[in-house]
Amino acid sequence: VNADILIGTDDDDTLRGFGGDDSIAGRGGDDVIQGDDDDDDVQGNQGNDRIRGSGGDDLLRGGTGNDNVGGGTGSDRCFGGDGNDTLNGRDGDDRLRGGEGNDTLTGDAGNDRLWGGAGNDTLNGGAGNDILRGQRGEDILIGGAGNDQLFGGADNDLLDGSSGNDQLDGGRGSDTLIGDSGDDILIGSFAIRVNAGEFDILQGGSGSDVFVLGSAAGVFYNGEGEAVIVDWNANEDVIQLSGDADQYILIEDNFVGDETTDLAIASSANESDIYAILQDITTFVLADDAVFV
Repeated sequence: VNADILIGTDDDDTLRGFGGDDSIAGRGGDDVIQGDDDDDDVQGNQGNDRIRGSGGDDLLRGGTGNDNVGGGTGSDRCFGGDGNDTLNGRDGDDRLRGGEGNDTLTGDAGNDRLWGGAGNDTLNGGAGNDILRGQRGEDILIGGAGNDQLFGGADNDLLDGSSGNDQLDGGRGSDTLIGDSGDDILIGSFAIRVNAGEFDILQGGSGSDVFVLGSAAGVFYNGEGEAVIVDWNANEDVIQLSGDADQYILIEDNFVGDETTDLAIASSANESDIYAILQDITTFVLADDAVFV
């Protein structure tokens, strides 16, 4: 089967590969490019291009412009480049990178890896056990079905694990983490930086969830910043803390929401240093409801 080398013009071109491992470059203009059944290398270059890989394990690059890039049945690598791009891996275990701009990435079927890059991106893993990284910008990450790993990165992000047993890590910024169904692990803060100023909202959803407020390296939300746990369930959930119970005190007061009493987990050395607030909760016992590392 012969491999084709197709090069477009600076106008709006329609290019199709057919059989073989094709190399296709759109150049300028708003191009429509179709790879076909083998392992194709497609570049949109300049313009707002529409690129499809079809079968095979394809390398698909949008280039500059607002591109629409879709894989096919193989395990594809899709790059948006500059501009506000739309990437869809479709079937297979795909790798999607948004690049610059406000991009929309969908893994679809398979165990996919998605990187948002710069800009305010929306990442949806779809089915499968996916890894999503928002990176820079205020991003929205949705795990979809499967046991997913979501990493917000810099800035203020929204992470939703959806179904499955997911791990959510907000990273820097003031993030909102929603575990949804399944037994999830929620980590809002960026490790143990003092006075990081991170104010995170953690919602486990149904299932037995772990809210991580510290590690063996130290306490999270030390100094300025705190986590608000909005749906603590003593029958199912666990809070992970650093050190031992003597480092903490519990304070009852109305901290968030309406006039309902909340419970704060604070430093025993400085009760004004609040690490977390359990919204609308007053029944919490450090020895029973927390694990220490």
